[in-house]
Amino acid sequence: GIHGLANKPEAVVLEEEWKAAIMEGQRNIGYEGDQDFEIIMVYWADFYYDHPLPQGTYAPAGAGTIIRGPDSSVWARVVDFTFRVGGCLWDMWYSCGGSGVVTNEFIERIFRELNSYYDDEVLANGQKAKTAAQGEVDPIALEQNDNSVTLIAHSMGSIIAYDCLLDLEAEDVTVANFVTIGSPLGLPTVCDHIRDERGSTRSPTNVTGEWHNFSDRQDRVALDAQLADDFGGRNRRPNAPITDHRVCNTFVDGNGKANAHKSFGYLRGPEFSKHLRRCLNHG
Repeated sequence: GIHGLANKPEAVVLEEEWKAAIMEGQRNIGYEGDQDFEIIMVYWADFYYDHPLPQGTYAPAGAGTIIRGPDSSVWARVVDFTFRVGGCLWDMWYSCGGSGVVTNEFIERIFRELNSYYDDEVLANGQKAKTAAQGEVDPIALEQNDNSVTLIAHSMGSIIAYDCLLDLEAEDVTVANFVTIGSPLGLPTVCDHIRDERGSTRSPTNVTGEWHNFSDRQDRVALDAQLADDFGGRNRRPNAPITDHRVCNTFVDGNGKANAHKSFGYLRGPEFSKHLRRCLNHG
């Protein structure tokens, strides 16, 4: 797993919290077995913060609060269609210069680490941000290179994961499944960075299974949640489609504050949990 933006508790604590959230989701969908997966956390918060958070932030869900996203009714399909059209209009508006300033200012204000990553800023340890982040992923990917690995990436971690997957294509490193949660990959500014660096946005060829993307409409980091229209199309491999899921991230912290971007809410959501169970059952 690759975590997202902002400071985190120590890596071992964050890893245990991800396990707890995933197992809570598995229990919610009726799985009664023991934990049958291992998590290897790619931890990069210490590039930007001198000290980790003193304690974890995971909070179990209240009774009946883990709920499904929009249903498949006619009205829900109309909303989904409108949402997809809205994403296309957003892309068109940006391509005409309409939202560049807004999006760049948003990144500058909210995504300090993301701005640093794309600027390849020199960190306090002397390493460049992008090189350092990818350097945390590559050794693990090379060691775990097999078709039983599901790569789960949250928030900015999905950008790091995407870049690493493309760079590792030449090394014949594969993963079985790629899962993004609360991802900003669809933001026009992010897509522009990818096109500037790589020529186009496309699905990695070393994902042997599928790429599934999960987002909540209230998640302001995943403003453009339709990744299939940005990374699919002519570049999509028929055996590795990109599937976008609109879900309800109902995470509420210990102080009663809702956070639709929090990784724990995604990791225990019904849609994510069922998809992960399929991945685990089929290797």
